[in-house]
Amino acid sequence: MKHANLAIFIPFAGCPHQCSFCDQHLITGAQRMPSIQLIEDMIKLCVSRPNHRRDLAQIAFFGGSFTCIPKEQMIALLEAASPYVEKGLFSGIRISTRPDGINEEMLNLLKKYHVTSIELGAQSMDPAVLQAARRGHTPEDTIQASKQIKDAGFTLGLQMLPGLPLDTPEKALDTAMRLIALKPQEMRVYPAVVFPGTSLYEQYKNGSYRPLSVDEALQWTIPIADEILKHKITLLKVGLHQADGAVAGAFHPAFGEMVRTGVFNKRLLERLPQKGVYTIKVHPKELSIALGQKRSNLDYWKSLGYELHFSPDTTAEFII
Repeated sequence: MKHANLAIFIPFAGCPHQCSFCDQHLITGAQRMPSIQLIEDMIKLCVSRPNHRRDLAQIAFFGGSFTCIPKEQMIALLEAASPYVEKGLFSGIRISTRPDGINEEMLNLLKKYHVTSIELGAQSMDPAVLQAARRGHTPEDTIQASKQIKDAGFTLGLQMLPGLPLDTPEKALDTAMRLIALKPQEMRVYPAVVFPGTSLYEQYKNGSYRPLSVDEALQWTIPIADEILKHKITLLKVGLHQADGAVAGAFHPAFGEMVRTGVFNKRLLERLPQKGVYTIKVHPKELSIALGQKRSNLDYWKSLGYELHFSPDTTAEFII
C-alpha cells in the first residue's frame, strides 16, 4: 500500500541557490510559507478523515531545502508536527532537502523530532549538468549525504531530473545507476519541465535549450524506471504531481502510467516467442498497465506483429 502522506509545501524555504529549472510556487501551488497554525489545522483535518491510516501516513515537508531553513524556523515546524507522531497519529515525518544540507549534527536533530524519511534532490550525477542547472552541489555531496542518512537509520529517497541542459539519455541512465548503487529505499524521477520566471525558461525562449517532448521523455525514463524496479527500489513518483503554468517539457497527466506500461512491455517482449496471437494472463492490478491509456497498448503490440489478449487472473505473477 502506498504512503498516505500529508504534504505541507514550503516553497523555496532554505534554498541557497535559485536552480535554473525551479519555480516552487508554480510546481507546488503554494505561494508562501504556511503558518504554524495552518500546519496544525492541516494535521488535525487529516487525522479526522475516516480513511486516515496512522500506521502509514507521514507528515511530509516538501518544496524547499528543509535542512537549510534557519534553525529556529525549522525547529518550529518540527515542533508543530512531532507531537502527532508521538501520539501515534502518524508514522513519522518526511522531509526533502539538498545533498549539501546534511551533516551529523543535523541528522541527530531530525531524529530527535521523529523525522524518519529524508529525500535528497540529487537531480543528476553528471558534474556538467549540475553546474549548468546552478545546483551548487556535486555528485560527491550526494554520495556522502546518502551514506550518512542510511548509516543514521533514516529511509533514504533520491530524486533525479532527466532532460536538463547538457543531459543525454546515456548520462541520465548513468545517473540512475549511480543513484541505485547508493541503495536508496525510494526514488522519484521528474523529467524536466519549463516554468516561466526561471532561467531555463529564458534558455527555452532564446533557443539555447530544447526540452524533451513527452515521447522523448518516455524513451529516456522507461529504462530508468525498469532499473529502479529491478533493484526492488520503490518508485514513488514519475513526473511532477502538477504542472500548472508549465509552458514546455514532458508533462502529461498519465505520464507515470505510460512509463509503467513501457516497463511492462519491455519485460513482456523479453518473454514472448515469435510474433503471433497470444492470450496473456496478468494480475488484475496490472491489467490497466497492460492495456494502456484507452487500450492503446493493444495497437502498440499490433504494430510489432503481435495480437495480444490480456486476461485478468489473480494467480498470475506480476511482470513489474
